[in-house]
Amino acid sequence: MRLIREWWIYFRTLVITLKDPERMSLAERNKTIKLITRLGKIEGFPMRFSLKLPFTLENIRQIPRSTRGVYRFIHNERIIYIGASCTSIRKRLKLRYGKIQDLERADSIKLAEIYKTGDLQFAWKATPFPGWIEQLLLAEYKEKNGSLPECNSQGRSNILIKCLY
Repeated sequence: MRLIREWWIYFRTLVITLKDPERMSLAERNKTIKLITRLGKIEGFPMRFSLKLPFTLENIRQIPRSTRGVYRFIHNERIIYIGASCTSIRKRLKLRYGKIQDLERADSIKLAEIYKTGDLQFAWKATPFPGWIEQLLLAEYKEKNGSLPECNSQGRSNILIKCLY
């Protein structure tokens, strides 16, 4: 609990710089990384996700309502997208499912094309800190693979601000 209080106090001072990470000083970045790493240890890394399931509406409906957390899309045993939901993973995945059905509405054409092949799977994990855990997972992925998953955009720190306010 002390870590959460410590982080909250520190976070309040960094809201503006987190919107634009390039404006953070090296000391601020290092402190942020240390605190996020400690938070990851509390959550338990490596994280245990649900079983991989085909990305269908029936499987999405199995997720409990109002479950905050992180999710990932998998194709050919490779993680291709990591995301988070501050309110409901179920609602977020339903929204994604609806957008993927219509290529013109899809925010990721590549994800929609993979879905059309029938090989898209997903896994999810409930967590009270979805924004931070998403950032940890993305950083871990980038460290192991040299880049973000192919369907993730390059920068997205706004989820942190949305999840904590």
